[in-house]
This record gives sequence, structure tokens and C-alpha cells, in this order.
Amino acid sequence: MKRFADWLLKRFCREEYYADIRGDLEELHEKQDHSKPYSELIYLKEVLLLFRLSLIKPIHIFPYINQNGMMLKSYLKVVPRNLAKNKLTSFINIFGLALAIGCSTVVYVYINWEYSRDAFHVNRDNIFYVKSAIDRNGKTEIWGTTPAALGPMLIQDFPQIENMVRLDGRNGIVRYEDQVFQQYIHFTDPGYTGMFSFELKWGTKDALRDESQLVISERISRKYFGTKNPIGEEVIITFPNKVVQSYQVGAVFKQFPKTTSFWHHILANNNRLKQVDPEADYQDWENMVAGTFLQLKDPNDIHILERNMGQYAALQNEASLDWPTQDYLFEPLRTLSLNSHKIHSSIASGEKPAQRISLIVISFFLLFLACSNYINIAIVSASKRLKEIGVRKVIGGNRKLIIQQFLIENFIITFFAMLLGVIMGYFIFVPGFDRAFSIGLEFNLLDPNFWIYFISVLFLTGLASGAYPAFYISAYKSVDIFRGRQRFGTKNMFTKIFLTFQFVFSLILIATGIVFTQDAKYQMLKDWGYNQKQVLVIPVTDGSAYNTLKNDIIKEPNVLAVAGSKSHLGQSHTKSMVEMDNQKYEFRCLDVGEQYLEVMQLQLKSGRFFNVDRTTDYSESVIINETLANEMGWDKALGKQMYVDSVRYTVIGILKDFHYQSFWYDIEPTFLKFVKEEEYQYLTARVNPGTTIETNENLKRTWKALFPDLPFDSFFQDEVFTHYFSILTSNSNLGRFVAALAITLSCMGLFGLVSLRVESRMKDFSMRKVLGANIKHLIKEVTRQFRWLLVIGILIGGPLSYYFSKVLMEIISNYHMPLGFEPILMASGLLLLMAAITVSSIIYKVINTNPVDNLRAE
Repeated sequence: MKRFADWLLKRFCREEYYADIRGDLEELHEKQDHSKPYSELIYLKEVLLLFRLSLIKPIHIFPYINQNGMMLKSYLKVVPRNLAKNKLTSFINIFGLALAIGCSTVVYVYINWEYSRDAFHVNRDNIFYVKSAIDRNGKTEIWGTTPAALGPMLIQDFPQIENMVRLDGRNGIVRYEDQVFQQYIHFTDPGYTGMFSFELKWGTKDALRDESQLVISERISRKYFGTKNPIGEEVIITFPNKVVQSYQVGAVFKQFPKTTSFWHHILANNNRLKQVDPEADYQDWENMVAGTFLQLKDPNDIHILERNMGQYAALQNEASLDWPTQDYLFEPLRTLSLNSHKIHSSIASGEKPAQRISLIVISFFLLFLACSNYINIAIVSASKRLKEIGVRKVIGGNRKLIIQQFLIENFIITFFAMLLGVIMGYFIFVPGFDRAFSIGLEFNLLDPNFWIYFISVLFLTGLASGAYPAFYISAYKSVDIFRGRQRFGTKNMFTKIFLTFQFVFSLILIATGIVFTQDAKYQMLKDWGYNQKQVLVIPVTDGSAYNTLKNDIIKEPNVLAVAGSKSHLGQSHTKSMVEMDNQKYEFRCLDVGEQYLEVMQLQLKSGRFFNVDRTTDYSESVIINETLANEMGWDKALGKQMYVDSVRYTVIGILKDFHYQSFWYDIEPTFLKFVKEEEYQYLTARVNPGTTIETNENLKRTWKALFPDLPFDSFFQDEVFTHYFSILTSNSNLGRFVAALAITLSCMGLFGLVSLRVESRMKDFSMRKVLGANIKHLIKEVTRQFRWLLVIGILIGGPLSYYFSKVLMEIISNYHMPLGFEPILMASGLLLLMAAITVSSIIYKVINTNPVDNLRAE
């Protein structure tokens, strides 16, 4: 043996290390107890030492393994070999991590988009949105509307304010040559284009200083003028009160950035609003505007304004005592979109934080599933690397270096998974998520924040998935390795825990997907409180237009009934101050006309509908909904009286609750007033089933003949909540997608774990088959260590799934389906089925493998 060792040293060892290695071998022989037979351990150490030399010479690494920095090159060669050698486990680890990382990339892009909204405004840090804190029914509410006179007074009283912009709006009909459309016109101060950094495609930022000029968006420009430069083109705007104004296009915004939280398609100088609406007195503190922005020279000066706003609240309360203004607050533009859900009538859009939190939680669950797969498979597959571990320990590798080796290997694997996950996110997940919710997400690979995210996820995921296997495997003792005393797989307690929680999290995500799907179907079929089908609605300019159109529409054979109204379900309503028993309340109000309640088929609980033959119904009668009666504690509401604008009304009917807004909103106390024909703004027609499209085309031709200068803008009543149902469907699709990913990850992990476990016991199973074990016994033996973990996971995950689904449903909608245990049972059954299908292929292999192939000795 000694001569053999000498020959190997001379053959493989580099000359500069020959003397040191030869000395090590001499020392090894001197320590041998020559009174006993040649020790197998001594023999093994010699062979391992020479094995080390044969490996390290070709890659030119020093023979001493514990020298820092010398192992990385070795790891970079070992990792690809291990990946190629263990294709199944490599695929499960890399593809599983990539799927989870791809989903987390979507969450990152979405959250980064939300927190970067309005960041393109150069003055963002200096701009503040004024909010009103108003006492309503004893509760403080935050509103975005403010007195029109507030802004000019603030800029006059505080030299810290550099610029002030107010926004208000009116509907109008815009005409350019033969192009006629209904548009919303925003009236604003000339400083708008200087305060906000919306880029201009044509024109100058001073356009609004000329009262005869408009600033329009690129979308409006294409709509009216095509691709040509519209600067100087004249448009005519007709407002509802018959006021006609002529404007020239002075500037055109470029397409608005996708990260903007607000935009305005047509802007006009607010000095002309007085001509449109004589009641729009900007000196009157009772007159409100949609929003007020202030730009400060130094953003820190906002505290000076905050300390002195009480006097302005007092001025507002002197003008209007109905709802006292407690204070005026300031919301930085930086956080406006994030907090807009807290502001009534906010000028900016933004989502509730619960949506971000939900996505983060789902992303965490998926990453946990993927990391758990890696941990379990790494521990079980360690049995194939025992000799490698033993070799490294015997020839001088300490635990620290072995931990380092496994962590570096894991980071390399995670890096590949990260790259694949980002590619999947860039080309598949992010575009798919954006198409589902129509957000306008942009995945910029050059964004420095993305690389911070990339490195953070790489480090955290690599450490989370590789730390435990590295510490667990490195703790093996060389003697135990070569004597076969290690315990792997489900015999390891941590593996059992990880596998159990995989089932728990998978069940939660599967149950959530089922609940989302069922809830979407439930809400699609939910009763709106009236019959929204076969109803065609046409906005009209006034009562005269309504009457003219009605006389022609009733001749249509498919039209069953026609009604008019000032308000319309799902489109418009107001809030009114109501006084009862010396108490003031704020209720929703709908102004309806003749036959409106009958045409919409609202359900009367008690009392009667309005009657056109009773003239007192116009000025003395109201109909209320159930919620208002319950809110006031009225067992018998008929005959009760209320004062609206100091006019006394008597309740003549009670309607069953109906949804005047989408299911995102609670049904609030609501009353209906009867208005005369001259106030009508909508014509509502009920038509024969299956004829809505045909009737709409006929009415369109009738409209053009009667009102050639006005746009025809009809809609179907069952489409007024289209946006809501679109979001609901997208949530349902997202839930199913997440459930599918959860099933995929859990089944991949289970398949890899069972495969490795069964592979290590093939001789055992073969021996059992030789001794007469039947199929039932083999199935029981293969699944013995997994079925109880699956049952425990379902018992733990069931209640958690119920709670998690309930919280999500309450976040999404106030009128979600009643949540029972059926979705949890369905999710449990699906998880059991998929687990059975996953393991069945492995069981088939065990049953059909010839025992001779595994028991034959070489």
C-alpha cells in the first residue's frame, strides 16, 4: 500500500508540494498501530488523501483545502456537474424557485409603481393637496373639496406659497367640424402647467393665461384632429344651460405618464366658468371646487400653514353651518395616491393598502413553498453526497468550509433561478397581470431599485433555502458517514415541519383561488334590487329633448315603456342635508320622474309609487329605502316627515334596498324625490328581451334625425358596473393562477421528495416484493411517511384558509358571498387528489420494477 501511495504521489502531485505531502504520509504511517492488522481507516485516509491530489492538480488548486478563496473555482465546476447528475431535483429546485421569484417580481413591479406615482413632477416635494376635515353626523370625514375662495386667500396671506391651482369641472358638448362628443371640461388656474410637470407635445405652458385657449391631452387631440398639429384650431363647447363658448387649442399634453394618479383631458381658464355657471362665485365661501393644490417655496413651511388654518375654517362655517369644517389639512403630492382612499371625492386615484399587503403575503407563501422544496430535497439528496462530504472532512475540510461550499452552491443555483424568474416575470407574469387589471405597469431593467430588489431577493432566498441544509449536512461525522448511520428525508424533524407547512400554505392558496372564483360567480348573479336587464338609457340635455325623443321612441315596436329622471341608478346621485327632530343627517338622494320606478322595476315594500296626477308628490312626497328606515329606527315609516332645504316632505313609500353604486360600496340611507319633466337628464327605456342592440341602433338613427348637432351617448343598464365586474373577474383569475402555482410547487416538491426517498429504498422494496408483499402493502409503505403529514397540514390549514379567505373577501367587496366550509373542503380534496396523482407515478415504478435489477450484486 505504501509503494502504491508513493507511485500515486509521483504520478499526480505537483513537484513543489511533493515533499509536504510525502511527509504527511510518513506521519500517518508512524501513528499506525503495527501490532494490529492494517486499519481500514488508515487505508481510507491514504486513499482519500491521494484522491484529493488527483482532483486538485488539473484545476491547479493548492493541496491544502482550507486556504481562503481557493474553493470558489472548484464550486463553480462542481455545481454544474451536480445539476447535470441530478436532473430531476435540479429542475424542481430551479424551476420552482423561478416560478416563485417571477411572481414576487410582479409584486415588486406593482408596489414600485404605486410608490413611484407622480414622481415625474419636478415640484412633487413642494406640492400639497388641501383637504377639508368635516363633521358629518358626529363623525370626522376627510374631503377633497374645498371652498373656491380658500386658495386665493392663502396665497395672499402666506408668502411661503409660490403657486396655487384650483380645479373644477362641468359637462359639455365639444364640436370640431363634424366631430361632436360629450366631454368633461376642467376649469383651472393658469399656473396649472407650471406647477405640474406634464410634458407638452405642442404649444406653450402659458396657453391658459389666454382665456380663449384650451389645453388638451394627446388622446383628445387624436380623437378630434387625428395626427395633425391642432394648435390654433377652433372648437365650440356647448354647456347644459345652453351657454356656448368658443375656444382655440393653445397646447397639447403628451400622453400622460402611466404613473400619474390624476390627469385632465381638457383644461380651460377658470375665469370663464362664471359665464357657464352664474352660481359659480369664486368669492363665495359656500361655493366649492373639486380640488386645491399649493406649491410652497420650502416644503418645511407647511407647518406654518397648518398652525394657522383655523381662521379659514371659521370663515367657511360662517357661510355654511350645515356641515362644520373642523380644519384644513395638507396631503403631500408624494403620498396623495397612497392615501387617496381615505379622502372623499379625492382628485387622485389610488388603491387601498390591503391590496398591496395581500399581494406581498401571497408572494411570501409562494417563496416559502419553493424554498421548502429546496430544503427538503437538499436534505434527502444529501445521501448521494455522503462520500464527498466524508472525503472533504477526512482530508482536512472543517465544518465552516463545508457550510461555505453548500451556501455558495445554493447561491449559484438561486442565481440561475433568479435569472429565469426575472425572464418569466418580464415576458409573462408582469404583462399578464397588467392586462388583467389594466394598470400600465412598466418593468424597467435599468431601474437601480430593481437591482436592489434583485440582490436582496437573491441573498434572502439563497440564504433561506440553503442555510438549514448547509448546517444540517455539515454536521455529519466522517465515521458515521462511512458506517451508514445518517437519517434522511422525512425521518428528519425539520423536513417534516417544512413539508407540513408546505401543505398548509398550499391549502390556503388553493382555497383562496376557489373562494375568489365562487365569489365572482355569486356577485355576477347577485340581485341589484331592480331589473337591470333589457334597459336602454340615453342622456339628454333637458326636458325638451327628452319629450321630443320620447314621442318618437314610443313608436318603436320593441320599446315596452319609457321614463325620465334627473338622477340615474349607477350613474348619478347627490347627497342632501336632511333635518328630522332637530337633528341633521346626510342622505343619498335620487331625483326621479314619471314611471321611472316602474320601468326600473324597483321593489316596493310598503306604501306607493309617485303619481303624476298628484301634484303634491312633486313638492311634498318622498320615497325612502329600507336602510334609511332602519337607520332612523322607524317600524312604521309611512307618514313620517323630513325637511330637505327647509321644505317639508312626507314619506309615501318604502323601497326594498337597491344598489345605486357597485358592490364596493355599502347601501346607504337613500330617499327619492319626484321631479318634473324640465329637469330630466336621462331617458330610460325598457325593451323586449333580445332586442337591446337592435333597438339601440334604431334609436341612434332617430337621435341623429332629431338632434344632428348633439352626440348620441347611450348605454345598457346591465353594463353600468362593468368596471367593477372586470376587476372582480381579474381577481378571480389571479386567485386561480395563484392556486395553480401553489399546486404546482407543492406537487413538484412532493414528487422530488418521494422520488429520492423511494430511490434510496429500492432494495428494501425489492426485498419486500421477493418475500411476497402485495400492491396494497407497497402503496402503504411508500406513502406511510407522507400521508399523515398531509392530513396534519389539512387540519391546520383548513381553519387558516377560512380566516384568510374571509379577510380577503371583506377587503374586496362589502357584499361578498356567505363564506362556508365548502371551498375549504373542495381545496382539501383537490390537494389530496393532486398529491395522490403525484405519488402514483412513483408507486407505479416501485410496483413494476423487477426486484432482480435492484438485488443483483455486481
